[in-house]
Amino acid sequence: MEQMTSPLRRIDRAKKHLDVLNAEISSFLASKPYRATIDRNVQERCYIVHPYLSRSYPTTWGLLIGEFAHQLRSALDNIAWSVAIRKDTHTSFPIFIKKNRDFVVRLEYLRDEVRSDVEALQPYNAGQGQERGHPLWVLQTINNIDKHRLILPGTTRISVATGLAHPKYA
Repeated sequence: MEQMTSPLRRIDRAKKHLDVLNAEISSFLASKPYRATIDRNVQERCYIVHPYLSRSYPTTWGLLIGEFAHQLRSALDNIAWSVAIRKDTHTSFPIFIKKNRDFVVRLEYLRDEVRSDVEALQPYNAGQGQERGHPLWVLQTINNIDKHRLILPGTTRISVATGLAHPKYA
């Protein structure tokens, strides 16, 4: 159980970052930072709503997201270290979207009895076109981005639905 102390501490630390992030998001949303302009389109007999944020997301969110990802990724690496038969600077929990030679080499660092479990968790098992959405690949990507750049949260899409279909689009 001693081997699992470090990963469990890292997971606990990640949860604390996530709790702070969730509290900050709730506070931000409670301040109602969103606005909208409404244009009347006489020709189409409808209104067009243009939602927008009246202020930016706090940059601290990016720091919290990066710290959360780092702690989870480090916990996986701590687990790999604890089950490794070979320990050096390349000893880490492998996360791959394609089964290739690099993956096989990394897998050989681990004890035989855990290799099939680690392989079963790989993003390349998610199915064609689903690899990049796999939680481990998303974690890997966020962690790598955060090591080199500041994560800047943003909105990519806002949808507004009225419940009534316009005849043109029905």
